[in-house]
Amino acid sequence: MQSKKQNLISKALKLSIIGYGCVLLVCSLLILSYFLELEWIYRPVANGPATHPLTTIMLLVLSLAGVLIRTSTKWAGFLLVFAGICLVTRLQQELTGNNIVDEILSLNATFSHLLNMSAPMKMGSNTTYMLSSIFIALVFMLRQRFCYLTQVIAICSIFLPLLSVIGYLYNVDNFYGQMSPTTTVLGMVLSISTICLESNKGIVHALLAPTFGARIVRWQLIIGGGIFLVGGYTITHIQEQEKAIALYVVSVCFCFILIMLVSAVSYEQYDKQRRALEEELSVSAITDKLTNVNNRMALDKDMSLLVNKRPEQKKEISVLLIDVDHFKTFNDTYGHLVGDNVLKTVAQTLKANIRNTDSVYRYGGEEFVVVLLQCELHEAAQIAEKLRKKVCEKNLSPILEVTSHTHISVSIGCSSLSQANSADEVFKLADKALYTAKENGRNQVCIGEIINKCQFGT
Repeated sequence: MQSKKQNLISKALKLSIIGYGCVLLVCSLLILSYFLELEWIYRPVANGPATHPLTTIMLLVLSLAGVLIRTSTKWAGFLLVFAGICLVTRLQQELTGNNIVDEILSLNATFSHLLNMSAPMKMGSNTTYMLSSIFIALVFMLRQRFCYLTQVIAICSIFLPLLSVIGYLYNVDNFYGQMSPTTTVLGMVLSISTICLESNKGIVHALLAPTFGARIVRWQLIIGGGIFLVGGYTITHIQEQEKAIALYVVSVCFCFILIMLVSAVSYEQYDKQRRALEEELSVSAITDKLTNVNNRMALDKDMSLLVNKRPEQKKEISVLLIDVDHFKTFNDTYGHLVGDNVLKTVAQTLKANIRNTDSVYRYGGEEFVVVLLQCELHEAAQIAEKLRKKVCEKNLSPILEVTSHTHISVSIGCSSLSQANSADEVFKLADKALYTAKENGRNQVCIGEIINKCQFGT
């Protein structure tokens, strides 16, 4: 999952560099076309809007700044200062009508044969606002501040070239204004490249993440955008506009309802799988992998709950601390794999011979704990003796791969919550009883309150 995430983000980062490179290449061709008078490059549509030389310079400077923003911040800063001055003077021209920037850059003199043509060649308001948005986003990226705001501005910058695309598709002059098809495509590529430049964090990172929610959002954006574009293009070619608009509204509503329903079903299925995995992980966290019985974490959790019960309930809870006798000898003689099989056999034997209300835990190493509910201490001793005998009766010859019958024994210490005020005290009593059983020759059951006397066994 992590590799997929990094792969998608790295592709977006590479896409930004490729996009900036393409803009640089096309801008170079545009400058060349001005001098060679290759009108089809800067004016693809006859007598339509053309890409102004200042637009080409701004696209060139901003794309070069985008390439250098991570490797040479100093040069990127110089380029952005130049772009900022040009854009401020261009915005001032929008307000006052004084064409200062063209005079400063000598554009009127250099490209007079282009600017004075009968067909218009202007840097329109849409182009100015688009380039200004990209400029602001790049400045914030250079300063490495306001990540989310930066990405919102970069995303907004794509709105104007997208509006121009829709204008050309639907033949709506007011949508594209003075933005030529060449400027539209370059602006779109530059905006997308700027958005992808910080794809490793913020909004774009969330959108490109390999999570289920992010995948759903990506599909919703693609399908929803496709519905709007195809539907809008279709109604422009229907003669009865009122019926076409009504059909368009109904179709869009139906499609969005369908998208929401599919998303809801997908989320429900995903959530069901997530809950199943969480339950599996929860069980795995409290289960000993080797013996498949509860582990120490489960024991601590359960004992904490039992200790907090009412005093009269505590008296009915007993604990058996079980140790496999001479287990180290089995490991040294037959190997650790055989030792693991012995532990599995002991755990299965204990689990098969306790009541439904009782629980077996692996305490650590070759030690096990059995918690007996609604069981007084003398009853616990009887159950412990039963378990000791069942383990002793188990034939280990198949496990040890020997012909003669081989058996193993356990020593057991018993204690009860009625003897103590905490779980630690209960286990100290059981541990003392277990130590006594081992000191007296092992294969015995000893009760915690009668430390010096073993009740059962050899």
